Amino acid sequence: MASPMVVNVMLAVHEKKTAAVDLYRPLRQYIATTFSEREAQANEDDLQAVRQMRSDLENPSPTAPSPELRRDLLQHYFRALALIEPRFPISPDRSHVHSFVFTWHDAFKPNKKVSLPSIHLEKAAVLFNLAAVYSQIALSADRSSPAGLKQACNSFQAAAGSFAFLRDQAAAKAAAAGATLDLSPECTSMLERLMLAQAQECFFEKVIADAKPPGLCSKVARQVGLYYEEAYAAITGPPLNQHFDRTWVSHVQLKAAQFYAEACYRYSLELHEKEEIAEEIARLKIGLGALTDAKKSAKGVAQPLIDAVSRLESNMNRNLERATKENDRVYLMRVPAAGSLSALPGASLVKSTAMGEVLDANKERLFSGLVPDSSTKALSKYTEMVDDIIRTQAEKLQQGSEITRVKLKEMDLPDSILALEGNISLPMDLKEDIEAVQISGGPSGLEAELQQIRDLRRVNQELLVQTEELLQKEANEDTQFRTQFGTRWTRPQSSTLTKNLQERLNRFAANLKQASDSDTRIERAVKDNAALMAILDRKPKAYQKVYDWQFIFCLELWTGVICAYSSEDDFRPLAYPLTQIIYGVASLVLTARYFPLRLRCVRMLNRIAGATGTFVPVSSLLLGMLEMKELKRPPTGGVGKAVNLPNVKQVDKTTLKTRGFQEACIYSVVEELAEHLSQWSYSVAFFELSFIPVVQLRNFCKYTKADRFRREIKELIRQVEANCDFTNSKRIGIEFSPSDPAAASFLKAEKESGSSPLSKFVANLHLKAQQRVDSMVESRLSEMREQDDDDGDAEEGAAVFSSSWLPEKKSKVRGEKKRSKKRSHEKEQDVGADEDVVEDLVLSSDDDEAPVGGLPSDEEDHESESPSLKQEGWKRKLATSPKQKNKKHKLATASSKNRSKPRIKKAARRGANK
Repeated sequence: MASPMVVNVMLAVHEKKTAAVDLYRPLRQYIATTFSEREAQANEDDLQAVRQMRSDLENPSPTAPSPELRRDLLQHYFRALALIEPRFPISPDRSHVHSFVFTWHDAFKPNKKVSLPSIHLEKAAVLFNLAAVYSQIALSADRSSPAGLKQACNSFQAAAGSFAFLRDQAAAKAAAAGATLDLSPECTSMLERLMLAQAQECFFEKVIADAKPPGLCSKVARQVGLYYEEAYAAITGPPLNQHFDRTWVSHVQLKAAQFYAEACYRYSLELHEKEEIAEEIARLKIGLGALTDAKKSAKGVAQPLIDAVSRLESNMNRNLERATKENDRVYLMRVPAAGSLSALPGASLVKSTAMGEVLDANKERLFSGLVPDSSTKALSKYTEMVDDIIRTQAEKLQQGSEITRVKLKEMDLPDSILALEGNISLPMDLKEDIEAVQISGGPSGLEAELQQIRDLRRVNQELLVQTEELLQKEANEDTQFRTQFGTRWTRPQSSTLTKNLQERLNRFAANLKQASDSDTRIERAVKDNAALMAILDRKPKAYQKVYDWQFIFCLELWTGVICAYSSEDDFRPLAYPLTQIIYGVASLVLTARYFPLRLRCVRMLNRIAGATGTFVPVSSLLLGMLEMKELKRPPTGGVGKAVNLPNVKQVDKTTLKTRGFQEACIYSVVEELAEHLSQWSYSVAFFELSFIPVVQLRNFCKYTKADRFRREIKELIRQVEANCDFTNSKRIGIEFSPSDPAAASFLKAEKESGSSPLSKFVANLHLKAQQRVDSMVESRLSEMREQDDDDGDAEEGAAVFSSSWLPEKKSKVRGEKKRSKKRSHEKEQDVGADEDVVEDLVLSSDDDEAPVGGLPSDEEDHESESPSLKQEGWKRKLATSPKQKNKKHKLATASSKNRSKPRIKKAARRGANK
């Protein structure tokens, strides 16, 4: 049935107060200085108009002009400010309009004010006052009549549109300049929700007056409650929770509860008509509970609002009593629990009015003589036309160049012309291409590059899949919460929020597929032309001019100089070219045999980075090693000997397949990568620097089959993540950006004390590495002592044999000595590349010289050892050839069998001599 017209209590916003500002004099002085006095006189009328508008804004007439006139003044003044902003630069700069200082008080806390030379503050305050005037117009309308109700509803929507325009166009700039809190995006959003709630409330009054069906009234009332609930959530949350008066908070809270109960009440009327008495009772109880809770905290609320709530509560109690009696006597239905009921639907009949057209300044003529709008538009149109012509011609040129290139390729030009001119040698461009291929390792290096591309494609595909899973998980959670909370879950649809991300994801997937197709074509072309490209391996290895101990020692020497004198102005600029050279040496040959040299280069780069405080991206060199197949697949060469990587520059193919080589590489990568990251473990950007390395380390753990390697990598990942937590916890409270010079002082005290998790982890790694080296050296010395004992026994047996058993054939023995020396010298020159061989001195005299054969060439594997180790090997006889070992074994056996006889003969000779 129709209800009597009830006018509810609503809120309006007061205008912000301001102080007087003289706009005329500074603007006129700027025009006269920048343009001319003539221009200043020509714009005199516009300057006077701006002065009058600002004066009317500051001092309303005593006769209290109508809110409509005040609204028109604010709109006109805002359009004037929009024209002033691009023509008059307002800032503290002396060459700008620098004498403006706009002062505005907070609308909700008048004792707070701000004074700034910012036109953004002026525009934001004018927009706020415009929205406040709209709310006052709506509040002053007579809502007891249909015309007044319509005017109030439209004005509330215009107020909401003004607050929305302020939030989107001016609030951020004003807040950045230091405006009061009432101009912040949070406050304007809350006020927009409040104005929409009151506009929807006007519609509710209309549907009640028109005696609309209870179901429609329930939907309209529910939407009013939702708008009030959003406003209440904003006004009680930071940063507004301490800004508004308590009466505002109580009013919004009680309104939200009132219209939620009103929706339950109207919906219960519809349920009663359908004879769904059980749900009717449940809805009435829920609404009454909401009213009871809200009334407990309703302090300082207007009495008419309390009366309206009391009337609603009385009606609901009466209907509840009636429904309960009917259910007990007639229907006997079980009343459902509150949690089992679906959320009440809402129906929004209002929206924020678009203010862009109302506040558009294009039709204003203020200061048009300074920068004519027609000239600006003509220039813009001419610029666009020129850009279109240039773009079209550039596309045509690109297409023509592509067609010409294809035609020349088909006719084998210009190489054919060079051949006809008598240039028999290869063209210079072709020579450079061949040299580049040879430097990169020839076809085998190309295969390594292709393998790296495949690995990178796999990593990118995994990242793409992980991103898709995260988006799908977020969508599932949104669907779950939307089903659980119903209309209370007011967040936009997940598909709407993630639309841009999904589009970018689809583009990335298409790019990956296109790149994969291109890689497939390249691999097919390489495979088809493998026989022809094999000739590139037959040329001398030019890279060995770089991979030479002399060149490497020079790099280490310069690295030491730069690190020692990094603070000197003359030496510091040399760090960059030296880093480029070392990086190029490390990337020259991408094969596993040169891992030791790459690690040596990484150590040099880490030293330079630590001494100069400059970031050097060495993680790509180390992580690229983990992608090599030699470290991913299980070793096929057995355990092998321990490899001391710092003392060699390359290893042979047999060592590549051993477990010892894999362990040495993994431990070295972990140590150097931790050393690199620890240098930046106190940086404010450590989380960003370590993100990609952590992702690639996790991929290695996923695919490696060796548990010992997985443990080492996971420990490194844990330490990096702990350091991320360490730096992130410290940078939460900072206010500077990473490019700010103040970032250099970030964690300065912690850096001096070395308290980051990575620093402690690196110190532990260094200790373990030193223990491994000591163990390796001790094992090597033990082997050398055993070998020296064996060599001594063999030499003693040979001496006894030559002096005791064949005394009559001295000349033959001497000849045998010479031939043995000659043969050993020849064997030294013919020895293989896999190990260093020392000349056998079993049958030589003590006066024979040490071997003087030439060192192996650069193309042999044994040159990979450092010169100091080579000399130590020659002196201590670290290795012997198989033939020499057999000869020593035979001589030692003969010596042990006949040891007693030579001693008897020696004693007899000594007695005869005496």
